[in-house]
Amino acid sequence: MIKSLGRMEAIKGFIQIPAKCREELVGERNLPFETLVNGASARVDRRWRIWSSSLRGQFSAGSKVQVSMAQDGYKVELALAEEEKTVSSGEQRTQEGLEVLSPAPLEIQLPIDSVIQGRKVLYDRRFRQGYDIVLAWSDVLEFLEGVPDDTATLIVTSPPYNIGKPYEERVELREYLEWQRKVVKRCIDILRPEGSICWEVGNYIENGEVFPLDVFFYRIFKDLGLNLRNRIVWHFGHGLHASKRFSGRYETVLWFTKGEDYLFNLDAVRVPQKYPGKRAYKGPNKGKPSSHPLGKNPSDVWEILLNDWEREIWEIPNVKCNHPEKTIHPSQFPIELVERLVLALTDEGDIVFDPFVGVGSSIIAAIVQNRKGVGVDREKIYTDIAYQRITEAIEGVLKKRPLGRPIYRPKGNEKVAKIPPEWRTKSLSEWSSN
Repeated sequence: MIKSLGRMEAIKGFIQIPAKCREELVGERNLPFETLVNGASARVDRRWRIWSSSLRGQFSAGSKVQVSMAQDGYKVELALAEEEKTVSSGEQRTQEGLEVLSPAPLEIQLPIDSVIQGRKVLYDRRFRQGYDIVLAWSDVLEFLEGVPDDTATLIVTSPPYNIGKPYEERVELREYLEWQRKVVKRCIDILRPEGSICWEVGNYIENGEVFPLDVFFYRIFKDLGLNLRNRIVWHFGHGLHASKRFSGRYETVLWFTKGEDYLFNLDAVRVPQKYPGKRAYKGPNKGKPSSHPLGKNPSDVWEILLNDWEREIWEIPNVKCNHPEKTIHPSQFPIELVERLVLALTDEGDIVFDPFVGVGSSIIAAIVQNRKGVGVDREKIYTDIAYQRITEAIEGVLKKRPLGRPIYRPKGNEKVAKIPPEWRTKSLSEWSSN
């Protein structure tokens, strides 16, 4: 089988198996299944794709690769000479009937020590003091060893969920949680006494069963002596559809503090009063306004549609294909999700740290709210993108969704909001699955 790679395939480490080759390469095995490719761990998923971390970035976009069976799995190798495989940067065309896309951006060489719009920025493998922004490509535990204690006022992250996404090496849940415990323990060391940790997590799925990760992380943080202040539900309207359970549309943010005397900027996140004219009907303040003139204290359900923290659900769009912040990262969270935490839990000039920074959303949230940012990730394809986005954020040209913008609601007269004519040819009962 010869396959021409698209850009996303080349970056993420996927090889799509064409329909005509599936019987030859997969046989009668049930999808998904674990295997090997070129001797490295791999899998074939339900979309007939071979994936392995060993394939990430190994071939440039437009490359033709030969996929064949090997004794212990699969073999993937180039099918043409290097000069025949690529096209110039920015070019997208069809050649000999095969799709050819522009190659991935060149890697950024480290270290980079620069000043951008008056902010000192370091992109390197290790932490160094004296910078407004420190971005690192490194193992998180190795990086944390070089960060002094009592450095960050806010630690906020969304760790890998260990559910088999392209950038994850799937391991047993117990092993995963033990690794996360080590990271959390060291994060507590670098947290200032008045600081907060916000861990944003979803669910671990095994054999169709859901294991809510916030339940497991709560025990980790409590065992390490932290106090839970809020469990915030982040609700989003779009995502993958499940077939044997209700489709997941929320994740949770666990907000812990290191001590009882913690920083919380209530005035920075107050919301408009629902009934500002309401007055006390009894007591010493009878007849006087009962509401605070700056707004009310929000609860831990956040819904941006209301532009407030009115409930314990924050309704913030997740970053999908038409989101202005979208990059190649498969699980990118929106900047505004972090901005609210930054405003409430830090002061200007404080340090915000993300131990799984991905494409840099947490650092960008710190930048736009005049804080300092530190972040690390093991995937250089993502930290390179993060550096580019951070530069654009400092220069004020980064595309982002404004904090507090109401979520778009269809009016009902849009073409995509109308019932397709094909649906009217059958009764609804005929569409139901048995």
